[in-house]
Amino acid sequence: MPLRPIALCIAAWTAAWTAFAAPACTLTLGYRSEARPPLMAEAPDHRGLYLDLYRTVAQRLGCQLRVERLPKLRMVEALKRGEVDFYPGMDFDEDRDSYLLFMDNGLPGGLVGVSRPDLPEVTHLRQLAGRRLLRHTGQPNYLEELSPAERASIAEVKVVSAALERGVEMLLRERGDFYVYGRMSVDFLVRTHPEWRGLVKVHPQCCGGESPNHAAFSKKSAHVKLVTNPAYKPGKPLGPDNQRVVAQPGSLAHRFAQELQRMARSGEVRRLYAQYHAVEP
Repeated sequence: MPLRPIALCIAAWTAAWTAFAAPACTLTLGYRSEARPPLMAEAPDHRGLYLDLYRTVAQRLGCQLRVERLPKLRMVEALKRGEVDFYPGMDFDEDRDSYLLFMDNGLPGGLVGVSRPDLPEVTHLRQLAGRRLLRHTGQPNYLEELSPAERASIAEVKVVSAALERGVEMLLRERGDFYVYGRMSVDFLVRTHPEWRGLVKVHPQCCGGESPNHAAFSKKSAHVKLVTNPAYKPGKPLGPDNQRVVAQPGSLAHRFAQELQRMARSGEVRRLYAQYHAVEP
């Protein structure tokens, strides 16, 4: 056979194999630029619990995972426009409900408080009257549910960096009294900073206790088709378990949520969590 036809055959075979082997879709995970151990390292390093979890989900759906790192406000805009498909872990609120679908990812969520050890156990933020609450710019207003008088009794102190280490440093220098932060990050960092032992105290019940952690999928993502949620109850508050719309069954976003649920039920998510936190699954 002449060389040219052979070369053409090889090229055609290679193209066909590449098309066959290539992932059928790309899921874009968006996350802030800063590090939040153990969830994700500082950009451009994406290693961490979130990368391991969502790369597994993407692969099982026949997709590749792409990671986009942006400052918090730019990330919000990217999610609103559907330029980023999902954020790996986010708390629900009614504003976010307008542009995001919330899906349980099987990880332990919720907020805890951190203080110096001399502060009595805090089970509600109203107990911080006369104290200083640390808050970085990306955090919601945790005091909004208090009465005006209760809010006025608690001073807020700005934390420039979103890193927990910066907040702890301010606590130890007595530049604040209490810092509200994500449970997973606090669990990890307290275990990996032995120098903090005896210097910081964790308040696990300050802010509602443990609650489910949720992936937040953009309603404008190309992988989402929305349908009315048949289980929606208008008389109940909006929340991750009571959303007006859901992903259409069979859509990639719906299959994404189903795979997270399957991994949670099998214990796979908790085992992955235990690998990063050195705890029993």
